[in-house]
Amino acid sequence: MKWLRLYNETVNDPKWRMIAIETEQPVHAVLAVWMAMLCHASGAEPRGTLTGWNDRLTGAALDLKGAAVEAIRTAMAGVVLDGDRLSAWDKRQFKTDDVNERSKRHRAKKPAHERDGNVAETDGDPTRDGHATLHDPDATLPPLRATDLRLQNTEDLPADDARASVTVVGREVLRLIGVENDPRWFGNWGRVAQWLADGADPDTDIYPAIQRVMSRRRAQGPPRGLEYFDQAIADALATRNRPMPEGTPHEQRRGIQSVRPSAPANRFQRILDRDLAGCAEDA
Repeated sequence: MKWLRLYNETVNDPKWRMIAIETEQPVHAVLAVWMAMLCHASGAEPRGTLTGWNDRLTGAALDLKGAAVEAIRTAMAGVVLDGDRLSAWDKRQFKTDDVNERSKRHRAKKPAHERDGNVAETDGDPTRDGHATLHDPDATLPPLRATDLRLQNTEDLPADDARASVTVVGREVLRLIGVENDPRWFGNWGRVAQWLADGADPDTDIYPAIQRVMSRRRAQGPPRGLEYFDQAIADALATRNRPMPEGTPHEQRRGIQSVRPSAPANRFQRILDRDLAGCAEDA
């Protein structure tokens, strides 16, 4: 399935505060790991388990250290985890939510001649009621993988690669905006990746443009999304790449140079010169 149930009380559940205290991690990090577990379990086989889970890869996706994810997962044992299974999965996630499973049961009840036809099936997306599409009913979402630069742990990369990575630039962007501790912005590097792909340089285009924009809207606070900075960064990039105008070589001008007369020596200097000359003759 491509979706799962999320309940209103999730954010305010006191279990997350307890785990945060035990692991010395912020509550938003505990919630982020739990959300990652829900998404992973929804696409895992069997569903509702952490089969294929990797602490380091999840940490890279959430901008957390792998050790922090491991500590949070360990503290969740016996609270929301039963081994590698989310203990309340069957209670909170209903089998009837699986549209593909319902479709298979429905086809099994049909006569054989109807099952042999080319019948289009829904893809399990509850937002597409009435829209049929061919889809493998047994397909499941793969577990979380770090297959692109956005999910790489930059601590394991060489310094040059880490500096140029989307994750590193994204962290600095969030710091300049003032939302580096807001979990709603974590891992939102898609726009950052687009800026870099279009040729924007972090130090000369992206960071200065964001600083200028934020200085103008200081009282308004951060914008709704990173797209707000697109125009400013595009302008900075265009300005940097603007060709130089054609120059005109300067011709050396030959003018009459005035000669300033040297100032006459003062009386003390003349007396000193005379005495020194007399001393030289006596020697």
